[in-house]
Amino acid sequence: MELSAWIERLGEPLALAGGGALVGLTFGFMAQRSRFCLRAAVIEFWRHTPGQRLAVWLLAFSSAVVAVQALIVSGLLDTSGARVVAAFEVEHSTSIYSGIVRMLDLALGCALGAGTAMFLVAPDDRRDQVAQQLRRPAFSRVSELGIRYLPYGELRLHRAAIGRFGTGLKPILEVSQAL
Repeated sequence: MELSAWIERLGEPLALAGGGALVGLTFGFMAQRSRFCLRAAVIEFWRHTPGQRLAVWLLAFSSAVVAVQALIVSGLLDTSGARVVAAFEVEHSTSIYSGIVRMLDLALGCALGAGTAMFLVAPDDRRDQVAQQLRRPAFSRVSELGIRYLPYGELRLHRAAIGRFGTGLKPILEVSQAL
């Protein structure tokens, strides 16, 4: 039976939950059997003492990459409809300028489709800095990208309500501000 048939039969939420559970159980079993430990593998690598843990981690990671590519080549995994739904740039202590530049790099350097929401997340007191930077001639076309300002305070104030909605960008769009 094709993957899409399973999704149709079970419904997308149940199919995703079942697939995630299957992957998790399989990975957990294999990790337990092989004594897989990412932390231990990183320590082995850092100390320049490659051993069994690093070898097992590299084998698991490369197997996952090969398996995903095999699924794509075989047609069982169709990524043609995959797209970025939203992008967030968090500016806590760095300059607003650099955040806007990173958002522009993302928007102009990747294949972001129409309708991709882009958010610049920053502390409430940095709103004036955002406005000041956007008045620079270099950023004159930023408004065409639809980047929105999302202040920390709005997230803090509305986080419970946002969590209740579950999925989708509607609550985030409601509390963010158009730039």
